[in-house]
Amino acid sequence: PACIINADIVLGAIARKYLDGALSRSKAAMSFRLEFDPVSPLDFRNAKRIDDGIDLFAAHPDVWRRCWRDCPPEFRIGRPVWDSWLFLWMREHYSGKFTDLSSGKFVFHPKHSR
Repeated sequence: PACIINADIVLGAIARKYLDGALSRSKAAMSFRLEFDPVSPLDFRNAKRIDDGIDLFAAHPDVWRRCWRDCPPEFRIGRPVWDSWLFLWMREHYSGKFTDLSSGKFVFHPKHSR
């Protein structure tokens, strides 16, 4: 399996356990992110979900090959709504074999100045 993780994401120590478990029984997985204050980067206890940003996708190679063929050029990586497109695509094509790992609370995104 391979993961796509946004560059500024910090994964908690339990990430491998959750990903290995999910991908042993599913074809694909994702997780919403929790925002943390980068002033205390190792303190994730107060991290919260503040939006619908999905910053981690994991899947088996056959899923990524199919996704690459289906993905319209305007929704490829680096575009603002790409994560929403990929989430809906995985849910539609792999329903029952697509796992939301958000309850594991291991995907952390630093708060950026707004």
